[in-house]
Amino acid sequence: MTLLDMRRSYSAKLKTERLILDWGDSVAAASLQSGYSQVEYQKQNQRVIISLAQTLNSKIESQQISEKFKNDLYVKSAQLEFDPISQSQNLVLQLRKPMKLRVANYSGQINQQNKTPARLVVDLVE
Repeated sequence: MTLLDMRRSYSAKLKTERLILDWGDSVAAASLQSGYSQVEYQKQNQRVIISLAQTLNSKIESQQISEKFKNDLYVKSAQLEFDPISQSQNLVLQLRKPMKLRVANYSGQINQQNKTPARLVVDLVE
């Protein structure tokens, strides 16, 4: 699998930050099927670890992810790390305060104009 993109949005009204990770296949084309992922919340350490198993490639660099979270309200720091032993990309978010998490996977779709990739959506809720 390939991590194609990561976007984030914030809702002050809902006190929620949403992270959307787009999946691609091994040649970085949009994938209709999501890969295996695990989201771990370490409440004591105020850390979220999003493990993307068998995701060998990423179209975004750790530096770009760090920049996306610069001056973030909920996330103190963010890193994308590759684990060669488990062959996975791990997105590590160090939180500023304890949060609640909601996680959902969405399958990709094909329409006449383009192919929408499968997505992993993680909401950080105050």
